[in-house]
Amino acid sequence: MPEKKVCYVSADNYLDTDTQIVKHICTSYRFTWFVVFSRTFSGYSQEYIYKYSKENKINTKTLKLRFRFRNPRIIFQYINLLKEIKNEKPDIIYINMLGYPYLFPLILLFIGRKKIIYAIHDFIEHVNVRNRFIMQTYQRFIFNLFMNFHLYSKEQYSLFNEVYKNKNTFLAPQCLKDFGNSNTHPPKEFINFLFFGIIRENKGLEHLILAANKLASSYKGKFKVSIAGSCDNWGKYSSLIECMDVFELDIHVIMNEKIPDYFKSAHYLILPYIDVTQSGVLFIAYNYGTPVIASNHSWFKNYIKDCENGYLFENGSVESLYKIMEKIILSKNKEYYSLKSNLTRFINTTISHQAIVDEYIKYFNAF
Repeated sequence: MPEKKVCYVSADNYLDTDTQIVKHICTSYRFTWFVVFSRTFSGYSQEYIYKYSKENKINTKTLKLRFRFRNPRIIFQYINLLKEIKNEKPDIIYINMLGYPYLFPLILLFIGRKKIIYAIHDFIEHVNVRNRFIMQTYQRFIFNLFMNFHLYSKEQYSLFNEVYKNKNTFLAPQCLKDFGNSNTHPPKEFINFLFFGIIRENKGLEHLILAANKLASSYKGKFKVSIAGSCDNWGKYSSLIECMDVFELDIHVIMNEKIPDYFKSAHYLILPYIDVTQSGVLFIAYNYGTPVIASNHSWFKNYIKDCENGYLFENGSVESLYKIMEKIILSKNKEYYSLKSNLTRFINTTISHQAIVDEYIKYFNAF
């Protein structure tokens, strides 16, 4: 039987996930990777993707969008993209792209639904997400119309299958996210806690700031909190900071090449999220062997074994987070290397690249 033809479509905001997948699955199929870049900033350049594709022998085509997503003129670029995909005569079209609001009605018109596999990152939207009702309506259109779906977490996989009982689904978590090497190391003089990523309301950064304020009164000089990421309303958070000496701030979009240094120089990543569907930042931390302190949501419990390979604190509780950070400071981090060893063992046995890639291949082969 000839190999299946797979067209894999990635939006640039999902490339940190997809770059780790396509290089493994492209050898199993006649494979073309379509990468769609938004008109605004992307952490990846077209030049980087072409170099990456050449190194990994991936047949790749790129598209740079010239308009905002809601501008009707973008329709013509989507049509050209779909014509290129159709010309490949694929058996499977895997789409990791929202394409709001025009792409999927056009897919229905030009290609149909039978060959489409849609990657669902957020079946249940975050608290306080912008345009929540509009986005939910658009995604319900996709969920009702198409038949084949990929989900990234056990919780969302179960919820989706409860609501949409006659769909074909598969579960595969995100891969570890690798942004290159770093020669940095955590400091010996103090504990370095890291918060990383786009700062949004659902991520609960205020709880970390308040916990650090409380720690500063007794443990100044024994710890730092590094906050790195872009924020549209930084004034809300900066006004909470009482002791600037314990904070290292880098409030802007972080370039990919700088990411390894942040994680290799941190003892712990802190994720004080108020709600979570999944966390790409956790997979960056795990790639660099950085233990995680997170709020005790069920999704985090899949990856963090409390006091074994990381720590969990009560969601929304500044006091609970404070006590964990204080315990680490007072113990002079004596459990740190044990946590890292346990984390390495967990990664190798639970979320290895090969185990995740095998789930894609198994689903694609049965398609």
